Amino acid sequence: HFDHRGKEARQNSARLMRQRIDALGPGIPVVVTGDFNCDEGSDPYRALFQVVQGEPVRLIDAFRSAHKTRGRNEGTFSGFQANRSGGPRIDWIGCSPEWEVLSS
Repeated sequence: HFDHRGKEARQNSARLMRQRIDALGPGIPVVVTGDFNCDEGSDPYRALFQVVQGEPVRLIDAFRSAHKTRGRNEGTFSGFQANRSGGPRIDWIGCSPEWEVLSS
């Protein structure tokens, strides 16, 4: 669960998580889930799901892997309103490339 207010705290959390995943070593299957409190275009998202400083991608976004094109109502931020799904997608499931995502 990343901080809901601190942009810098979220970025540092993503860096730390990536370091911990990298420390496991190559070829170790990983699944990460959580409330990351930032959306798909954010720096923490990129820190976890994209190449960083030439380092290989360690996680893929399971939802985006199953749904290549962005669609309506992908959001997971609801402001505690059960019927609301149009906000940003701040909850993610990440997995190492060894996993085959069938649905999300």
